Amino acid sequence: MERRTFPASVSAAVPLALAGCMGGQDEPSNTTTEQPETTEATETTETTESPDQSGPLSLGDEVNLSGDRAFAALEAGASAFVVTRGRGDDRIHAVAEERYVTVKFAPSGISDYETFVEENVTLALNGEEEFGDPVFPIGGGPNRFDAAYSIPTDLTPYTATVSLETGDGSVEWEFDARDIEAISQNVDYEVGSLSAPESVPAGEDFTAELPVDNGGGGLTFYAVVEDTANAPTLVSEDLPASEETVVEIDATAPDTDEDAFEFTVDWDHGEDSTSVAIE
Repeated sequence: MERRTFPASVSAAVPLALAGCMGGQDEPSNTTTEQPETTEATETTETTESPDQSGPLSLGDEVNLSGDRAFAALEAGASAFVVTRGRGDDRIHAVAEERYVTVKFAPSGISDYETFVEENVTLALNGEEEFGDPVFPIGGGPNRFDAAYSIPTDLTPYTATVSLETGDGSVEWEFDARDIEAISQNVDYEVGSLSAPESVPAGEDFTAELPVDNGGGGLTFYAVVEDTANAPTLVSEDLPASEETVVEIDATAPDTDEDAFEFTVDWDHGEDSTSVAIE
């Protein structure tokens, strides 16, 4: 494993150490889909035992903190949607005219790791635009997890860093050219009108359709289905770049004595509904 030493300069209290062979993060799971795909940079692991540094670290480097704690920024990516823990439409995160930059972190000895990142870590783009308040995709854990920062779709990153500010001092990880490319996903899609059968027998399965015109790069579209027998349910569809895709949604009509039900699909920054009669 390669070792290197940084000359002195940033923070007198933040020694750096080898990230090592960190354990892999479990893949996110739920009954209907997977975590939003991201374009990821190649992970690196380098080290230094010098207490100070002359410039930013690279993604993959780990910093030692007080109290036998450590923290590393590993790799970066981008996503149009983020799926988090929760239920119903609270799980889906997608913002109109914005996309997510994801950064994979590896803490050690930090129990409340999400709060630690919320309070101490900042993403900066182009030396002036700063972003905080991340959301945390499913699949993370105390040893490795992603944080997703919402940024404007029309913001083109030329430089990017994540900085850590704690009582131990400050340290900064700088993205290289491959990392910059990984976070520069073009997000540009438009959701059409929901269509469903005019009528369905109570308790029976049916298929609805939702067209999505993807004018940007490939992405995974996520939505929550509401007002059906097993609602809320999560659906997903991989959308090729620069193509329109009809998302087929398999659902079950509620077993009800009502004459009709309202079938709704919610993708966070928008939703569509249609009334379906009960036969």
